[in-house]
Amino acid sequence: MAQVLLYVAVVVDGKIKALAAGNATITVSFAGNDKYFAADENKTIEVTVTWNDAKWTYIIGGKEYELDGHILYLPWNYSPITCFVKDANGTGLPAGTNITIFCQGDKNYTINSVVQDDGKFSVDISDIALGWYNVTFSAEHYATATARIKIIKGLTDITVENETVSLKAGEEVGSGATCCCGCRR
Repeated sequence: MAQVLLYVAVVVDGKIKALAAGNATITVSFAGNDKYFAADENKTIEVTVTWNDAKWTYIIGGKEYELDGHILYLPWNYSPITCFVKDANGTGLPAGTNITIFCQGDKNYTINSVVQDDGKFSVDISDIALGWYNVTFSAEHYATATARIKIIKGLTDITVENETVSLKAGEEVGSGATCCCGCRR
């Protein structure tokens, strides 16, 4: 069986670089060279790396809702969904930040997006099958958000131009009624 090594931090050009959340022990040593003796003892540095805080939200019907830890019901045709990710200070993540959304259900999906501006990004769910999904939202170097999402049947709206119509026998008038399958509310 292949062993997978996951590094929390590494030393690059004399600087500690954080790679993932977790703890690591870095051992510093010097074996000596043609000009210097080896160091008498090794030293260790205990490293703890935490993700930067992030607040994940989405907007439906003009209202902003938190994603993390919630159960959401989303019509498959309500796409793309406008989402936001902000740091602990409420500042949107920078444009160009890569977003990965992993949906785990009867079938698994990975959706990739990129922050456009002020933490705003779009998620297209139109190709995801109806059903329940455990969803993880992630951005490099930031805390993830998880939600339980059910993709449901699409929205249908019926509009009526005139709720009351008076006619004489033999007259015709347009109903003024329309059905919009796939309309966004």
